[in-house]
Amino acid sequence: MRRRISKVFNFGLSLTVLLISLGPLPAAEAQNANRATAVKGNTNGNSNRNRATSSTPATTANSATNANTGDAQSPVTGLSDTPAAAPTGPAAGDGPVYEMTLARLLGRGEPLYLRSAAGEGQVLIPVSARMKINSLNLHLEFTNSISLLPERSQLVVSVDDVVVKQFLLRPTPATVIEDIALPVNLLTPGYRRLKFRVAQHYTLECENPAAPELWTQIDTARSLLTLRGEMQPLPQPTLARLGDLVDEKLWGEYAVNIVTANQSLRDEHLRWGSLVAQGMALRLKFKPLHLRHVAATRGGSSGGLDQAALKGRDNVLIGTSTELSGLLPPEIMSRVGRGGFLGVFPLAGDPAHFLAVISGGNDEDVTRAATAFPFMNFPFPDAPFTEIAANEIPEFPAYAAERSINVNATYPFTYFGAQTTTLRGMSSGEVSLEMDVPADLFARETSVVEMSLHFSYGAALRNDSVLNISLNDRFENAVHLGDEGGAVYRDYKVSIPLRSFRAGRNELTLAPNMTPLVSGKCEIIQDHNLQFTLFDDSTLTVPNAAHDAPEPCQLTLVRIDAQGRSERRFGIEGGFSEQFPINRA
Repeated sequence: MRRRISKVFNFGLSLTVLLISLGPLPAAEAQNANRATAVKGNTNGNSNRNRATSSTPATTANSATNANTGDAQSPVTGLSDTPAAAPTGPAAGDGPVYEMTLARLLGRGEPLYLRSAAGEGQVLIPVSARMKINSLNLHLEFTNSISLLPERSQLVVSVDDVVVKQFLLRPTPATVIEDIALPVNLLTPGYRRLKFRVAQHYTLECENPAAPELWTQIDTARSLLTLRGEMQPLPQPTLARLGDLVDEKLWGEYAVNIVTANQSLRDEHLRWGSLVAQGMALRLKFKPLHLRHVAATRGGSSGGLDQAALKGRDNVLIGTSTELSGLLPPEIMSRVGRGGFLGVFPLAGDPAHFLAVISGGNDEDVTRAATAFPFMNFPFPDAPFTEIAANEIPEFPAYAAERSINVNATYPFTYFGAQTTTLRGMSSGEVSLEMDVPADLFARETSVVEMSLHFSYGAALRNDSVLNISLNDRFENAVHLGDEGGAVYRDYKVSIPLRSFRAGRNELTLAPNMTPLVSGKCEIIQDHNLQFTLFDDSTLTVPNAAHDAPEPCQLTLVRIDAQGRSERRFGIEGGFSEQFPINRA
């Protein structure tokens, strides 16, 4: 059956692959798993013509269908079946021990402050479906203000809003060190929300809920999570689930063996290995990738691939069908020579790890399969292996990296990962947008980046309520939230000079500061009206500017000695222009 599959990637690149599927392609796989972000003024004119066909022999389809049943997939037969070494760890039977500080999970080293009468903060815990978690403990160290009333102040720790621990916040001792066992049943695959919420009071009666003495500080460098667990057998690895196999949510080091038939490498092996490394790194996102080259050896009763050096890691076997001859079982080798071959199987003797195979009848076939491997958003079939018959890859457009902005273009806030967000209370937080600016972008002094904001805010705010807009922690602009009856705005224009942006990563923050209208002494403060919603259809427009290098010039520094003689020291080459580089604002 011939099927047409089209996929547009979020960085503006499309991939066309002719797949000869060796397994049934579910209807769900034909749908795009990741949304494509359309950017006005930065579209890609290349067509997306992805074609999928099934192989003609009925026996091929049948064998692949059997592999896609609900039964667990068997490891590749014909490989050496030396038993895997038992996992090591401090506690027998609990598996290896992994530790991760809260600072590392947050991506920053500063403490986590919980301020005001009702403050909160959270940390996302990565949980991989490949791991069996036996226990997860939180070692928590925090310090609270000595002005708090213990009978009315507390810290609540929760996982996905399920309370797991409560602490009274006492003035003495103000520093608390505690170990908390987190319920394993709450740790389902994905990112779990570890939340810290405080109720803080310094008096029994009239109180300012934003008083500066209402604070608790969590030491994120000394607070850490300790996980005891182990990799569990893969139920049924398929190409459609490569994202779950190469998972950034895995704890500990992620290491991969790139396996070739011989120790000596040709230029083609280096090319194939670099494509595999790219595909692995893209799927791992922020997690480092550790690679090791291993030469395949034969062993075991079957004479196939000896896995003694492969256990404990995921593996990718690369080479032509001639090079891999005898390493793989005949039923796999019979398919390798037909064209580009891409497959993934449980590792025999170590079913918690996988063996991916990238091969083909000749160098061109292997290159075609290795080129398809890095495209993590392409809907590969939900089958253990497939043939890659053709690749059609359009030219990669300039300045099209994820969250990168280009000139003369308009970007919705969703392009930067933002969603419609409602912020509540006096200490409501902020909305942050991260974007990358090309290093060679130049603009005139008068050029501005214009935001068209869609937002609303509640009624009965005090007249000094504002929305502060900052770029890289520097204040740039503000919006007065001055309508006492509340308001909803569409296309509210706010400008920031383009030269305020710096080359590389920039962070744009929008932080509402809302104050209740009634806040007198000993009056009930009603803060449920303190609400600000920023809608994700707000946009950011970059003006027309140049991609250019400055005209060369030379600045010479001169030293004057004690006798009044001048001596040239060194020169600095730079550039001057009527335009201004954004990184010189």
